[in-house]
Amino acid sequence: MSKITFGDWMIRQQGYDPESLMFSESIFSLGNGYMGVRGFMAQEENRKNYDLCTYIAGIFDYIKPGITDMANTPNFLKASFQFNGIDLDTNKGNIYNFNRILNMQDGTLTTSFIWEDYAGSRTKIEEIRFLSIANIHNAIQRFKITPINYTGEIVAQIAIDGQIANNPINDDQMKEDINPVVFFKEIEKGVNADGISYITVMTKETKYIISEAFSVNVSRNGTKTENIIYNEEFMSEDKYIAKRICFNMQVGNEYVIDKMVSVYTSRDDVDDVQNATICSVAYANKLGFEGMLKLNKKAWAQKWDIADIVVEGDEKSQTALRYNIFNLIQGNSENDPNVSIGARGIMHGRYKGCYFWDTEIFMLPFYIYTNPKAARNLLMYRYNTLAGAEKNARMQNVEGARYAWMCSIDGTEQCETWDTGCCEVHITADVAYAINQYYEVSGDETFLKDYGAEILIKTARYWKSRFTYFKDDDVYNMLFVKGPNEYGGVTVNNTYTTIMAINNFKLAMKAIDILKSKYIDDWDKLSKKISFCDSEIEKWKDIIDKAVINYDAQRALYIEDDNFLKLEPINIEELKNNDEPLYKKVSFDRLQRYRVLKQADVILLMTLLPDMFTDEEKRAAWNFYEPITLHDSSLSFGTHALFAARLGLKEKAYEYFIKSSRLDLEDIMKNTGKEGIHFASLGATWQAVINGFGGVEIKNGLISINPKLPELWNLLSFKMFYRNCIICVNISKNAVELVLDEKSCCDKINLNVCGECLTLIRGNKTIKSIHNKNKKLF
Repeated sequence: MSKITFGDWMIRQQGYDPESLMFSESIFSLGNGYMGVRGFMAQEENRKNYDLCTYIAGIFDYIKPGITDMANTPNFLKASFQFNGIDLDTNKGNIYNFNRILNMQDGTLTTSFIWEDYAGSRTKIEEIRFLSIANIHNAIQRFKITPINYTGEIVAQIAIDGQIANNPINDDQMKEDINPVVFFKEIEKGVNADGISYITVMTKETKYIISEAFSVNVSRNGTKTENIIYNEEFMSEDKYIAKRICFNMQVGNEYVIDKMVSVYTSRDDVDDVQNATICSVAYANKLGFEGMLKLNKKAWAQKWDIADIVVEGDEKSQTALRYNIFNLIQGNSENDPNVSIGARGIMHGRYKGCYFWDTEIFMLPFYIYTNPKAARNLLMYRYNTLAGAEKNARMQNVEGARYAWMCSIDGTEQCETWDTGCCEVHITADVAYAINQYYEVSGDETFLKDYGAEILIKTARYWKSRFTYFKDDDVYNMLFVKGPNEYGGVTVNNTYTTIMAINNFKLAMKAIDILKSKYIDDWDKLSKKISFCDSEIEKWKDIIDKAVINYDAQRALYIEDDNFLKLEPINIEELKNNDEPLYKKVSFDRLQRYRVLKQADVILLMTLLPDMFTDEEKRAAWNFYEPITLHDSSLSFGTHALFAARLGLKEKAYEYFIKSSRLDLEDIMKNTGKEGIHFASLGATWQAVINGFGGVEIKNGLISINPKLPELWNLLSFKMFYRNCIICVNISKNAVELVLDEKSCCDKINLNVCGECLTLIRGNKTIKSIHNKNKKLF
């Protein structure tokens, strides 16, 4: 049996359990934004060629006309070993002292164990690997081999294995098809004069070129020995290259094999992909393992300096929170404006690697406050795929731009089911919302005038033609849509969708006003480019005034949609007794006719637009919807934690935070192994802490801090970007301590803390006492 434990900066696995391989491979996934790998062991032999997955951001190929899958790329971690003629096989012999340690502080994964073969020979094997965030094209491996009770020969085959495949995962979560697809054909392979082995392949349809190369260096007891290897040869098969090395081992000696890997693709800005790969390996060889590790540690330290959140009084939550942040960092290609972040990052192929609303609503706030450049590039992906969004709108015979529910290369719709692909259209308003969130925090008017305004106007045009006018009642209805609560089915006048669409109109008008008042030349250019007419605004205002919104004034309750109160009430305790999704045992058709929610819907709306609703309305929504929410989506726990914190429901907020923050580490939904890390939940967890417990919001154009710490927490400490400034925040039970970091680009900044307006001066410490802390709204 194996056990996952976590504390401080470490995630640990003790004990080897073949039955939990997929779970541990998800938990120990590594990435650097450019590429990602599942946490499989290098010497895996008895697995399907679509199980051992390595991905590169932006590399997709077509599985059918118009539909892509994120391509499983050549496995650069491949290695196999033979000791005295016996192949290392973890399914044979005995394994002792099996340990895996993920060090989140420096991004290294260490696996160690003792393997005893059928002859009784024992060998200690240790592998250290990392994907460099300092040099994103490099992956580094170090193997330490020690013969414990014998002297003999080792044959090591260090390889890149391109004999891999994809097994596209059906959009229907209940279908488990096995239909492997091979995306790559070989272009070239070989070994150069310096002993660097390389292979170049190309996707069959999208024609992406991927070149991978590696070198091998051997040392004994920490000393490089030139003549230790008595036989070395380059081996190759179709889409497979390896360096086979043989040497004799002495009992008790430690032998180190270092593998330096580099990966480039035709998406990179280089003239010769293969040459760039080889040169990158040569550079890594020059620095060596320790030099590459040192650079990686330095790069991670820089990331953690701004992104870390310190919690005192709750060690498990501290580590779980860091695990969420760690994955958000390693899953984002921060310098690439042509990719986004898939629902499972770049470490799993669930949902074909496609990008959803998850990025804008759940993940983006983390980047807005900790890495504004990364946030900007995520939004630039939406601008760079705007043509695809316009194509989606034309396909549905409407105007403007409709962002796809699932998208990849060019923004066109990748979802193959009608009820979600055509009807879960709120994502278009979600993108608009995200643009404004970025603008409010960053103050980046260059982005707004050059890119954001065009998106906001074209998405507003979509909503204008998506509403249906009913002349008899002089109202606009939102017909045939699916809100965030996917158990609600395709319905009419979903409140979330309608109000977010109205918000989209308002944000477009806001952007136009800013451009007209401050950037008139840019506005003239944009208005001509998109053939904008001022009469469009009048139509938007008419819809805002007359759109149907379901509201029960007597109860101060926003109703989810026209059909919700017609659904059959049910005691959810009779349906569900744990956190495993109910759709695994009850059909979607039946669930859509129960008065239950898969995830937050109206509550999510009130979380995103809190100033639009009164405290009474928020209380009514919580009391009505929370008891009937099943949380069958990983998006739900974090949203409820944030909303509960704002309501002053400390125990409920902390309860939901625990589930959100440990969703993957404790496999709460029983699908982390099979489906990978839930990236939206990572972002929702961060929001629960910063926006919920930390009380950070944008109110009336100012950043506001109104903390509500859980009882266990003695201190919450974090940094955040705001308008090119870095604000250091320390929240205790009794006070908020604020410092405007010396690295900030401004000398002072205004903000609101616990209802009082304060001015921070760079380098000075400001302390504000907390009064009536954690006051409940009811």
